[in-house]
Amino acid sequence: GCELCLRQLTSPPFTLLAMQAARLRPQAKLKPQAKLAPAPPTPTPPRPEADGDEGPAPPSRPPPLRQIVEAYFNDANLKIDRHLREIILESPGGWVDIGDVLELKRVRASKAKREEVLRALHGSSLLELWHDEVDGCAAVRRVKGRPLPAFVGVPAAAPAPRRVAAAPRPKPEPAALDEEEAVPPDEEVFFPPADDYEAAEGGEDGGGAAPAKRRRCITAEVKPGARFVGRIASFHQGLGMGFVSCRPTFEVYGRDLAIDRMAMKTFSVGDCVAFGLYLDPDFGTPKAVALEAADEADLDFCVGEAPAEDTVKRVVKASGAAQLAAARAARGAAGARKRTAAAGGLASMRFAGEVLAVDEATGEGQLSCPETFAALGCNVTAAAEELAGFGPGDRVSFALRAAMAVDLEAE
Repeated sequence: GCELCLRQLTSPPFTLLAMQAARLRPQAKLKPQAKLAPAPPTPTPPRPEADGDEGPAPPSRPPPLRQIVEAYFNDANLKIDRHLREIILESPGGWVDIGDVLELKRVRASKAKREEVLRALHGSSLLELWHDEVDGCAAVRRVKGRPLPAFVGVPAAAPAPRRVAAAPRPKPEPAALDEEEAVPPDEEVFFPPADDYEAAEGGEDGGGAAPAKRRRCITAEVKPGARFVGRIASFHQGLGMGFVSCRPTFEVYGRDLAIDRMAMKTFSVGDCVAFGLYLDPDFGTPKAVALEAADEADLDFCVGEAPAEDTVKRVVKASGAAQLAAARAARGAAGARKRTAAAGGLASMRFAGEVLAVDEATGEGQLSCPETFAALGCNVTAAAEELAGFGPGDRVSFALRAAMAVDLEAE
């Protein structure tokens, strides 16, 4: 009987009824589950403070390009930078070509391009920027009115010791044989080579002839106004000046002496010349003036003592007047200009050109001339006083002095 009841209860009809009855029963309420709180963060050990043993700090950014260029032209650097001072002193108006700026060591290391340097220097409070949009020439200089500081990089050369023999050492007393001698050692005396005395010996035969005027010059005798013999070492077309090398003056000033273009009209590179030593009153730059042909045997000799100061001024003034007169007398036909150019470069020549533009702020103008452009690589600049009465488009003739157009006349 039990089996029969079990079969009936597990038969499909009874199973279906049981499932329906289970659906009709009220379900028990589910207890709400408690929300799990977030786990607290795992504490990390504090980082030890830097004690100097950690790795190196990341590299700092390099200074801006403007700051690099301005550092070269400030007073602190120009007191010791002989190379940049020479470029500033030897260029008209103190302008430094942008190509020379790109060759400066730190600028070259930054691998900056020409256009980047021009953009960086726009608006600089220390430097003036000049850029010609026509031919692309560009230059920079210190703000007008700021003179160069005094050069302190190289100490002045000490004068050579006098040619005197050392005093004889006194003999010690017999009682002081075991004591240290209190007599100082002999002073070292410099005796120059024998050829330095050729002026005083009176020749090889020793006949007592009158001493010659030429003699080797020691440092203490290199004075403005004295005359020396040197050799013309080079000529710079862009600057419009030459340079003469002379050993005595180089030992004092550490540089070759500048020669004005007009003074070289009858000389060329390699010639031996006698010149007078002159110092520029504004910048103190040594120059060679009053050039004359000299003998090769007198090279690096002093051939004339320094005259009085007023005599030096008269010589320099007369030399400048003679140069200006020679420039004005050199006007002639094109064939005559070519013959003059073959003898002395662009000096003493006159050129024909056209006024391109005039700067309203400074009054300076640009002149176009094929001959000067081929020689200098850029248009010629004329000062405001030279351009008085001329304007853009006017045809003019002019001469060159220090790479500037002067003596303008209507053509």
